[in-house]
Amino acid sequence: ISSDDRPYRRLPQLKVTLEDDGFAGTTHHLDAEYVHFHRDDTVRGHRLDLFPAISLPLHNSWSFVEPKLGARYTAYRLDDQPAGLSDDPSNFSGIFSVDSGLYFDRTTSYFSKAANHTLEPRLYYLYVPEDSQDDQPIFDTTELDFSFDNLFRESRFTGPDRFGDANQVTLALTSRVVSDRSGAEL
Repeated sequence: ISSDDRPYRRLPQLKVTLEDDGFAGTTHHLDAEYVHFHRDDTVRGHRLDLFPAISLPLHNSWSFVEPKLGARYTAYRLDDQPAGLSDDPSNFSGIFSVDSGLYFDRTTSYFSKAANHTLEPRLYYLYVPEDSQDDQPIFDTTELDFSFDNLFRESRFTGPDRFGDANQVTLALTSRVVSDRSGAEL
């Protein structure tokens, strides 16, 4: 196996994730990570990623709305960067999202068994301004596959080396049939 096919070694890797209730119903979020990436014969170095945010979750039995405002800062200190590229690139980007939905249910029966049938419309808006990240290496980041859950993510990438620009709306509709007896989804 060539060194280009091997993943980077991460030593050390420190990661902190905090979520705390704040003033007037707000929630404070912090994702922070420091990693040193090493692999022979290629660019290597340190990455610091900070992602603080604040949200206001508003929930009741039939609906939810959660606006969220955050900022992401990613900085590098690199060795063996290709000529013409900075040894210490960084990126700062803002993010704004609103996740909302309704919950409707009705009692019904299927095959003589009592059940609840739900209808759950969901609307998600995401805005992330465009910013070039071409001078940053890609240590551990790939684009996510298309899936239902990924429609409601803040980034279309798995790691902080890339943060996709977005100005998009997602509208989804989920329907479930849940057993009254066991609570299992049928």
